[in-house]
Amino acid sequence: MRRALVYLLQLDSVAQESQSGVCQKQNYSPGSARPGRAVFQYEPVCSEGLPPPCPDLLLHLSSSMFPFPVYFPSLHNLLDNLHKIQWNMQQIQLQSDVPLSEKGPLLKTLAKDRVNLLSRYVNRKMHRLGPEGLNLVIPYVIELFEDQWTNVHAAWMLFNPVATALGPKETNKQLLSHLINLMNAEQTTVKHIKLYHRSFVMQVSKKQGRHISVEAARRVGWCFSGAPQK
Repeated sequence: MRRALVYLLQLDSVAQESQSGVCQKQNYSPGSARPGRAVFQYEPVCSEGLPPPCPDLLLHLSSSMFPFPVYFPSLHNLLDNLHKIQWNMQQIQLQSDVPLSEKGPLLKTLAKDRVNLLSRYVNRKMHRLGPEGLNLVIPYVIELFEDQWTNVHAAWMLFNPVATALGPKETNKQLLSHLINLMNAEQTTVKHIKLYHRSFVMQVSKKQGRHISVEAARRVGWCFSGAPQK
């Protein structure tokens, strides 16, 4: 981080000018606009031999400006692939020359691919993510919970590993409301029966602990009472 700050704020050039007395002669302080020059007007080549800063340079792994965690390349690859699948789904929906009977199966396949891709990642690498990594993944999990093409499959595949990584408190804070909305949906399909399967209900009750809501408790009780006894 120190190297990045020196590079962005031109601290090396300010220090050199301060030592040479340029700041006193021209009556300006470091960080203020220089006469005839904009603040942070970068030289073509800095003292480190780098060109003026740009997002690509700052975020490139080879520049080592920012200490990216070891899991970041694989996480970036995951999120990039999720965006590509979502873009393909949007393109299919916009195609007016494709019959709805053909769009449906294609969209279902791509939606399932999105969930399975994220599921493989969280089951293999979720334990390696720190708080920052989790904060990057959770919005995509919530998006899949809310998408009509992925919601049930996402809840079935992702809730348990993600809740394990978050812990009870954060699970209740970030996931519970989306799960309850899904269980209380007015428009349901046959797929929603999976949400009342004994194994899933037990996972939910275990991860929520005593923080489970009244509505969730009512539904969990109904599921258990309606489940066949072994």
